[in-house]
Amino acid sequence: MVALPFCHLTLTAAKPKNSAYRASLTTLGDHIRARRLDLGLMQDQVGRTVGVTACTIQYWESNRVKPAVHFVPRIIKFLGYDPTGLDEPESLGERIRLQRRRLGLTLKELARRLETDPSNLAGWETGRHKPAKRSLALIGEFLAKPPEWIDTLGTAGLPQPDPDIFSWSVGKFSCLFGSSTSGDL
Repeated sequence: MVALPFCHLTLTAAKPKNSAYRASLTTLGDHIRARRLDLGLMQDQVGRTVGVTACTIQYWESNRVKPAVHFVPRIIKFLGYDPTGLDEPESLGERIRLQRRRLGLTLKELARRLETDPSNLAGWETGRHKPAKRSLALIGEFLAKPPEWIDTLGTAGLPQPDPDIFSWSVGKFSCLFGSSTSGDL
């Protein structure tokens, strides 16, 4: 290209986004694709980071398959944010489901840790059933929320767990029950 000596015009504009970007990020696969493109990574590189194959990343990005729940914590770490929890859920069931997915737990795994049946847990998550007082105390600990938080759901006055028995953090959920000698659990 030859510039004319009397034309000193410089055009500047933002580089258009790659056509591979989705118009809106609605699924976990959409978020994975956008982050991968932002970082300039190939699908196999992302797959190694998350612990899956490049083919699995392709399926997730094309929304052919949803990631299994046990991959969600690794995906959140790769993304650097949690796309599943952009809005605070309204109900207790939605909050339980969101936290369970963030930790990569299946219904069966969380039910075992909360000492309940998976069908009970599924009923709580869908709103078909309400947890008993004892279960609410365990759920409060699982969600790492203070009593005031559970009170906002209409369960004011229910007993809360003993902090000496339940000392853990969300990152150490496997230590949920500690070593209790209390007979009321």
